[in-house]
Amino acid sequence: MSFSDELREKSREIHDISDKLINLKLVVVLTDKKLWAEAIAEFYVVYRAIEDAVFHWRDDPQLTQLLALVENASRREAFEKDLEFYMGDNWRAIIKPSAHAEEYRARVMMLAEKDPILLIAYVEQ
Repeated sequence: MSFSDELREKSREIHDISDKLINLKLVVVLTDKKLWAEAIAEFYVVYRAIEDAVFHWRDDPQLTQLLALVENASRREAFEKDLEFYMGDNWRAIIKPSAHAEEYRARVMMLAEKDPILLIAYVEQ
């Protein structure tokens, strides 16, 4: 059995519980516009940090392909349009990232400064 298979098998129960909790939270969030906007704002803070970090290091030859992925899959503009729709023109003044989102953002920025190649782990296609 490979390490990945073993890890997946041993973590299956906790992932099942986690998935059920997330799905329950989604039901609540999807039925409340204010909560939905707050959830979008949380993701916006994180994705903006990732995209900003990658663009900051765009001249690094190791990150050339990563930059192409970010440019092709940029979420920032879509998040901004959604936030404007749900929160109004002054959404930037309204959003207040949670401590968890802020911690995640800070981690991304720290990794980008320490070793930008580590940003690969945060970019998905």
